[in-house]
This record gives sequence, structure tokens and C-alpha cells, in this order.
Amino acid sequence: MRYLALLLIGWLSLPVYALTQVDIYRAEVVIDSEQNDGESAAREQGMKDVIVRATGSQSSLSNPVIQKALSSSSRYISQLGKSQVDGKASLKMLFNSGQIQSLLTQAQLPSWSPNRANILVWLVEEQD
Repeated sequence: MRYLALLLIGWLSLPVYALTQVDIYRAEVVIDSEQNDGESAAREQGMKDVIVRATGSQSSLSNPVIQKALSSSSRYISQLGKSQVDGKASLKMLFNSGQIQSLLTQAQLPSWSPNRANILVWLVEEQD
């Protein structure tokens, strides 16, 4: 019976080690209809979002290699579609993971894996 209980506890604890798959190469950005080049700006913003997600750092956007690549963000997109977010037009973009990783290597920036550990934080505050 004790063996069965230990087996059951071990089986129930397996999901604890699961990883979360983060889709870091997909972005959706609302198109600013007031700008002449709203779609171009949305593509650039989408690439910025992907770069920050891939590196984990907002400061990676100031890298000269990244700055140069942002001006030609369309080259890094493998799928592009239009959608609606809260009644506003948006662009759905899937960036090419190989090209983004190559860009980060050229820029000498670290990159995070799309598989990320689930983190649970318990915070207890005792008040008198």
C-alpha cells in the first residue's frame, strides 16, 4: 500500500517539471491609422517586441546591428496577416526564428530559449 501511495505522489508531481512554450517569434500590433506608413511602423514595432522577448532586455534595441535591421523588418517576417483588435486594424506577424537568431548572434546579444520554466512565487506577509 505504501508503495502505491509513493507511486501516486510521484505520478502527480510530474507536471511540476513541465516547461511553458513561449511563442517569442509571433507579434500582433495595432496599425496607427493616423500615420501614412502605419503598416511599416507596425512591422517595426512587432520586430522590436520579438527582439525584446528573445533577448529578455529592452536595452537590446539600442544595439547598432539591431537598429539597422529594424529599418528592414519586412525581411525577417515569414507570415503576415491582418486582424482586428478592439475594432482597430492590426497586423499579425510571424518572424523567421532562424533569421532572428542569426541577427542576435551578429549583434552579440544573448537569447532565451522558447522553453521557459514555470515559476510560482508564494509571498506571505505577516501583519501585526
